[in-house]
Amino acid sequence: MPSPKNPPLLLTLTNNSIPGGVEVYARTLCKVILSLLVIGREDVSTNESVSFNILKEVGVASAQAQLVESKSTKPPLIFTSGLHGSKIDSRAENIPTVSISHGTFFGLADVSFSMWNPLYWRMKYIYAHFEKQSLANAHVRIANSKFTKDSVKKNYGLDSKVVEPPIDTKIFRPGSKTSARKKLNIPSGKKVVLFVGNPTYSKGWDIVEHLAESFHEYSFYAVCQPTIPSPRENLNIVPPQKHAELADYYRAADAVVFPSRYEGFGFVPLEALACHCPVIASRVGVLNDFSAKGSHIVPHTDEAFTQKVKEAMESNEKVSAHDQIAKRFSFENFSKGIHEAVDEAKKMAGKSK
Repeated sequence: MPSPKNPPLLLTLTNNSIPGGVEVYARTLCKVILSLLVIGREDVSTNESVSFNILKEVGVASAQAQLVESKSTKPPLIFTSGLHGSKIDSRAENIPTVSISHGTFFGLADVSFSMWNPLYWRMKYIYAHFEKQSLANAHVRIANSKFTKDSVKKNYGLDSKVVEPPIDTKIFRPGSKTSARKKLNIPSGKKVVLFVGNPTYSKGWDIVEHLAESFHEYSFYAVCQPTIPSPRENLNIVPPQKHAELADYYRAADAVVFPSRYEGFGFVPLEALACHCPVIASRVGVLNDFSAKGSHIVPHTDEAFTQKVKEAMESNEKVSAHDQIAKRFSFENFSKGIHEAVDEAKKMAGKSK
């Protein structure tokens, strides 16, 4: 087992204490690779090579690479996420490296921004370039879903293996709606629609606002980061929650809406379904090849989401997806896939010596 003085590394975007999907993945990976050290932008932000212009994430990747190069003893294993392995030539160094893809910048650009937005060009042709390089540098590539695997192949011409992240079904499990609402101070007599995610166009925030405007009689709750002023009286903005509290929001809701325009995986709909809350979602990420009682995939239009929310509020549908999710998205399956990828990377690095 590697010494704690020379641990394996994960080079990723952030060590955010209230994690999103990528950060949840990092924390879960640490439970598989017990001595893993996560290096995010916070850990290199004082490095002069980190630029705060339009290439700031590439600057973070450069600083992370310099940190690795500065070590007198090379790490025994490196995981990279997104474009954060673009500046590390692990093959030349014979360091076993596994690259993790959570989706592609190339694919995200098309649904997040218009061609008139400078962010479109930065994401699709700059960030995507370095993301492809990061993936190509690795000995083994992991995709978090079949959708991501197909995107990596289509956009970058690279093969990868699917290792789906787990859902913590010990936390995300069915519970009393009455108790959850009492704990969260949510009125018992109201129909509640929940959104969890960033309040951005790519996450479908415009559809959430449309729904809140269309259904004055329902209470909408949005657990989001960054928190923003509520645009409507019936739309309650909630700061990011730890998983135990987030599970209570799922239990308290009558339905979760997930109108994202792009996801590599998509934790929210699976977490909600595991709590037996109906989900109304666009066909993104893992929802391309997973369905369960209570999951409703609709076209990405205001009209489609409006109609399905109305139906869900009137039907009082019963959901029973917890066991199905626990079986497919288990920690054991994830751990097995990660260890197989690590073993393969070590063999490939050994061959290149």
